[in-house]
Amino acid sequence: MSREGKGRRERQITNRKNMKSEYKQASEQITGRTIEIPYLFANLKEGNILDVGSEASVYIEELLRTGREVARVDVRPITKFGIGDERIIEKDIRKIKEGAYDNILFIGSLEHMSLRCDPYETKKDWKVSPLDEQLKILLHCHSNLLKKDGRIILTLPYGKYTEGGWYLVYDKKAVKKIEKSFKIINKKYFTVRAGVYMECREGEVDMSGGMELMANFRERDKNIICLIIQK
Repeated sequence: MSREGKGRRERQITNRKNMKSEYKQASEQITGRTIEIPYLFANLKEGNILDVGSEASVYIEELLRTGREVARVDVRPITKFGIGDERIIEKDIRKIKEGAYDNILFIGSLEHMSLRCDPYETKKDWKVSPLDEQLKILLHCHSNLLKKDGRIILTLPYGKYTEGGWYLVYDKKAVKKIEKSFKIINKKYFTVRAGVYMECREGEVDMSGGMELMANFRERDKNIICLIIQK
């Protein structure tokens, strides 16, 4: 193996270890993943999966071990697990023009797309709001990539609407735009109480902001909304 190939292999191993560590932290600490991952597994349809923004998806290994066909798409280099039926697609999701997926996952990823920091390099058109561009991404996946009767599983930070910085925080008005454009078959709200995520009613959500600081100085979403879009 060449020095370059060996270096790439070592980076992949390191990245995989980091992802496993993140999954362990998400399982043991009170972060949004503690409710997003169970929600994901509870609501998956039978069939194949397209995971969007997949380099940071800490649940991929678990999905692959269930025997599912999993396509992973991201503009960033993707660390491959090398187990099961794993397909790697390193490009903008909007450049994938056709497909046939039973499940499309946006688990903590859509809110990062088309912002000024642009971590997913989605080439934002500054004449269009980040929210509208994110809705266009959902529409593209729904129209062109999702099978009939397929579903999009979507989790988003929820609170006071905010467009700047690391991600967009959705509020009631923004969620209504999703509801007007798609068929929603499930919607759940979660908020932090006494340091723990708990399911709550819409009216119980703390709308004062989108983030809070954890004891170890990591930020977490104060509130999360989970949605299932049915085609």
